[in-house]
Amino acid sequence: MAEKRYDIQGLRAWAVIAVVIFHFFPSTLRFGYLGVDVFFVLSGFLISLVLENKAIAISTYISFYFKRLRRILPLSLLIVWICSIYAAICYDEILFLYSRKSALHADLFTSNLKGNNEGEDYFRDLANAEDLYTHTWSLSVEVQFYLLAPLLLHIMKPSCSEPIHTIGYFLALAVFSFIYSRSLPSSTAFYSTLARLWQFIVGAIAFSLQKAEKLPVVVESSGLAFCPAIIKRINCLEQILSRLNTVLPSVVAVVLIVWSAVFDGLESTLRCVVTFLAASLLVLKLTTPILTHRSLQIIGDSSYALYLIHWPVVCLLRFYSLDQLMNKLIAMIICFAVSILVYETYEKWYLSLNWKLSFLLIVMLYVASASVYFIYSLTHSEAVVLDDFDRPRTYDEARKINQHMDSQWERYLKLKDCTPRNAGTDKNPWGFCNIPSGNGTLSFLIIGNSYAANHGRMIVDNLKEHYGRIGIHTVSECEPLIETKNFYCKDALRLQQEFLDDIDTFKPDVLFLSARYIEPNIPIEAGKVEDDVLYKTMMEKLKKYE
Repeated sequence: MAEKRYDIQGLRAWAVIAVVIFHFFPSTLRFGYLGVDVFFVLSGFLISLVLENKAIAISTYISFYFKRLRRILPLSLLIVWICSIYAAICYDEILFLYSRKSALHADLFTSNLKGNNEGEDYFRDLANAEDLYTHTWSLSVEVQFYLLAPLLLHIMKPSCSEPIHTIGYFLALAVFSFIYSRSLPSSTAFYSTLARLWQFIVGAIAFSLQKAEKLPVVVESSGLAFCPAIIKRINCLEQILSRLNTVLPSVVAVVLIVWSAVFDGLESTLRCVVTFLAASLLVLKLTTPILTHRSLQIIGDSSYALYLIHWPVVCLLRFYSLDQLMNKLIAMIICFAVSILVYETYEKWYLSLNWKLSFLLIVMLYVASASVYFIYSLTHSEAVVLDDFDRPRTYDEARKINQHMDSQWERYLKLKDCTPRNAGTDKNPWGFCNIPSGNGTLSFLIIGNSYAANHGRMIVDNLKEHYGRIGIHTVSECEPLIETKNFYCKDALRLQQEFLDDIDTFKPDVLFLSARYIEPNIPIEAGKVEDDVLYKTMMEKLKKYE
């Protein structure tokens, strides 16, 4: 029986902790999502271990796929089923349809393909926190890798009698995948299994290196007793080859890290560093408490449950506007506790089932998920999906869209990652919001009525490379260039002075005035627009802002 690797569970624990903290507090651990990359390396290592010394036979691969699917499907399908029930009860029709589509991809382990085909962006989806299944993209990549693993890690792998051949084969695969990933747009490469393949292969290389260290160097000397010089040279050659097993991957790792630093930027560089660091730790087999502490073993054991459970909780907090610091901390602790409970009960139970009961459980969970959507379709009229904007709409479709937007307008206006300036008076989307800094050097300030929140999101999403600091001040109904006089805007002059004070305090390089103007929507009083009273008032206000 193979010795238990406590350090592997420690790596699992740190990886899932990084991901969970990033999802709950993205600005606290900016690159925490790279914990997923550690999971890929671990998968390559462990799959190599599972297939080691197995015969190239159909029975080997049937057993392999059964154990992989039994490990993954029962918990994943259960979470999708629970989330589907929640979506059917709590979501409006249009949001439910989007959720249904994502759930189908999650059930079929094609969430990463959905991202590639529809131009979806992982970080935008995280910021929106509306899709309960956003995090299943990485699980989809894992399952798709399992389809390739027997071929790449077992059938095509060279003989293990010469480790340098095996390592050379794996290095060629890794370099090919790495180059392929750099040929794709970054958002496409992020989701692509082939573009991620090099990280799994790095795990396989770590396994081969660890195994090579255990192989003794033996030289048959009975026929060479008369020539000790030859024996010495052969031993020297064996030692050189043994060192090449370690030196060659190390050189390739350094080259890829330098390549990323020069041509790709910080994120790609850190991805390479994290990947190769995880592989190095697997080879070293450290017993330090940093990796083997009992608490880390518990988290490592329950890491799969924690990964699946925590993201829907993040979405619920955002959906109900409960994503304040203390609420997030409490919810995160609850996620850890629930995941441990799920591992000790449900996971351990289904992992002990034979193939017949496992198959029955999986079928039942698929049927349960399908039944949620079938029952929903019987009790609800079909809603209109807000994609395919070029398609002409019928009157009934347009009416449904308007009803949906009218009932959900304030939720759609809410700014993501908004930190109110004054917790007592500013409430997203109204008031002053500080938004996380972008990657540029300019400071942006966006002011206006509800359009400032609406258009502000487009500015935040699309101009991130240009701005550093950015703030948004939104006041319902109050127009920045006109003294609005209606029920909602009761003190227009004071609010306009607040806009001016914001400019004086914030000192933006670029000021956006974003508003739907209601008051000027009347006929021009004079013959020329330049003589119109409203026009003159607006120009005077504009000069003040300038």
